[in-house]
Amino acid sequence: MGITKRIIGLDLVRFLAALGIIAYHYFFIGVIQGFYSGDVFWSIAFWGELGGDIFFILSGFVILFSTESRRSPSGFLQGRLLRIYPSFVICSAITLLLGMIMPNTDAGDLIYRWANSLTLCCDIWGVQPLSSIYWTLMVEIKFYLLVAIVMKLGIWEKYRYQILSFWIYLSLFNTLGPQWNWMKLLFNSNYSGHFAVGIILYLRYKGEKNKWMPLILGGGIWLIYKNCVSYTQWIRGIFPELLYSDTDILFAVIIMVLMIYLASNLTLQGRAFNKIIPFLGSWSYTIYLIHADFGYFIRTQYYNKLIVWIPGIANVVNEYVIMAAAVLLSFLLSFIVLKIVNCLTK
Repeated sequence: MGITKRIIGLDLVRFLAALGIIAYHYFFIGVIQGFYSGDVFWSIAFWGELGGDIFFILSGFVILFSTESRRSPSGFLQGRLLRIYPSFVICSAITLLLGMIMPNTDAGDLIYRWANSLTLCCDIWGVQPLSSIYWTLMVEIKFYLLVAIVMKLGIWEKYRYQILSFWIYLSLFNTLGPQWNWMKLLFNSNYSGHFAVGIILYLRYKGEKNKWMPLILGGGIWLIYKNCVSYTQWIRGIFPELLYSDTDILFAVIIMVLMIYLASNLTLQGRAFNKIIPFLGSWSYTIYLIHADFGYFIRTQYYNKLIVWIPGIANVVNEYVIMAAAVLLSFLLSFIVLKIVNCLTK
């Protein structure tokens, strides 16, 4: 099966994952933070959090595209940075400007956090990134560095299943046992399951079969599950209305992996599909970078300025209108950013 073309099913999954993350941040986290009332789809929107897990699995899947087209570690890293960094710089600059407009903010602190965020690894020295969602990019960068090291050693082709097994079960040991922070940092052990499952799904997509695959896939799914359960326990502590059990989480993780596997083999006929869906896949990244802080800005400014200026508007512009405006404007702004990046990187 060829690897020169985009896999259209994965682009579709990527865009749907971005929509899920928007639903999660606006309709679930927004409820927890008191922005919206508790009757606005929060029980369904909770599952949108899995969009982040989907992005990590997809990253593991598509990363071998990059390693096969770029044989040198430096070429691989350069390719990955060119893919994520231009959009990140523009979107983070927009987030910085929005933050400086917000009331009661420290411009100096925002600029300091922004400058550190541009390194994509400020968590290593304990600086809070400009936006809370940037943690996912830091996880990605650590994964890219691990891939580059393996490429440099030249051991992937011969020992890839042993490498993946070692990575998975070392991570399981740390997760179930000592939970050393240095291992989480060096081996990305909290998210190794996501990336390894994505790699195995890619190898199956290529038609490979190996006796190690079930062990790696099983261990990876369990690591993803443990990661999701850990997060859910934190949510339950501040939002006891959450009714989903650990078993529900496990089934959701398995369904998520199956969905990605099936999507990798999805084919859609027609020029429109083959043009629009890859664009949606690319668009998902700028949507992700823009939506959270931009939506927060719209909500906060609505309360702090618009209501003060025109008190009667609260009877017309309710939380549903604010939600719709936040989503639509996030889509518009992220679309503009994507177009700018495409023009700059041609």
